Amino acid sequence: MKIKLRLATVVPLLALLTACGSAELQQQARQNYQNQLGSRCDGYGFKRGTTEFAQCLQKADSQANQENQQARQQQQDAFRRAQCHFTGRMDC
Repeated sequence: MKIKLRLATVVPLLALLTACGSAELQQQARQNYQNQLGSRCDGYGFKRGTTEFAQCLQKADSQANQENQQARQQQQDAFRRAQCHFTGRMDC
């Protein structure tokens, strides 16, 4: 009985802590991403708080998204080729 009571208390607590950790990690990843974009625009000489800086951030974000999309596509293509190779299919 004590074990069931402990599990009933511990499991939801662990789930809550895991969810909080995930949200914190996501927030930290977002902040790191924004810092990287900001550093890139700082490096180009744009002043923070200006329209030009905001436009630089938008352009850098767009470029990063395109690069990520291309990388995902390359990974998917490589996975398909590997599947074809290992299954022996010739119509891939």
